[in-house]
Amino acid sequence: MMLRAGVIGVGSMGRNHARVYATTRVGCTLVGVYDADHARARAVADEFGVGVYPSPEALLGDADVVSIATPTPCHVEQTLMAARRGVAVLVEKPLAPGVAEAEGLARALDALPGRPIVQVGHIEHHNPAVRELRDVVDGQELLALEIHRVGPYEPRVRHIDVVLDLMLHDVHVVLSLAGSPLVSAQAEGRSIHDGVHLDYAVANLVFADGLIATLTASRIGGERVRRLMITGREAQIDLDYVERTITTTRSRSFHAVTRAGAGGYRHQTQVERLVLPLEEPLAAEIRSFLVAVETGVPPEVGVEAGVRCLQVIEAVKASIATGARIPLALAEAA
Repeated sequence: MMLRAGVIGVGSMGRNHARVYATTRVGCTLVGVYDADHARARAVADEFGVGVYPSPEALLGDADVVSIATPTPCHVEQTLMAARRGVAVLVEKPLAPGVAEAEGLARALDALPGRPIVQVGHIEHHNPAVRELRDVVDGQELLALEIHRVGPYEPRVRHIDVVLDLMLHDVHVVLSLAGSPLVSAQAEGRSIHDGVHLDYAVANLVFADGLIATLTASRIGGERVRRLMITGREAQIDLDYVERTITTTRSRSFHAVTRAGAGGYRHQTQVERLVLPLEEPLAAEIRSFLVAVETGVPPEVGVEAGVRCLQVIEAVKASIATGARIPLALAEAA
């Protein structure tokens, strides 16, 4: 079956969704796009040789699957609109502006017959390095995680704070790696550019088994940094999201050495470096979405995961606002 795909919202991210649908070679064809900015929609449609639709409803009438890449306040309404028409949805992160809206969406979807496929676009879940990392850490005791996501300020996201814009990516990654429930969040942050929206934030997440995750998100840096460092009982693991590499360092032994007139120890370590294929995470994400639609299996990143991530984000922002440690009771990993 050839699935007919549409994209609602073709700004920077939505255009990339359209590109992937238009160039995929397996089981999918792009039928058209919609954007409130008609000129932008026309430019993207012409680029990929598809139609421009006058409304989301019109596009949904010709689509089996749709990506929703509109501003966050539109996500709930448009996701429900598509699901009620039997159209499978890939909705960009965040799932909703806040937890209340996300939970309301989850309840509304549960009430629909057949529980339509809705996948949330947490793209780092599909980064080849992150996928490999899950196997690398499997069975290891994790003591601490430290993640840095830093980059320059982008005016196109000035309406959203750095916690919801950038830190949300790493919240999902941490929840997917943790082996026990999250119990608390404590954070600090600063607004630099407009005095309203946070541009720098650091959060400490503590899990029931003692794991501590420290997440730094900044859009006041000059260099783009995407790095995750794991301290385990047996090894240190460094992941570079951009280079898609994983470096594992293991301490092997301490040997006593003796030199003329002096003694000491030689520390031996073993270093392994994995370089992963340069597969585009968005292409992997859309492929995962299409597989879920074709087979009827639950999506890898479902609505429940989107809700959990927003619960953490709201706790982080509450901690920044109050200076308090915020207790949490998240059942399991996303």
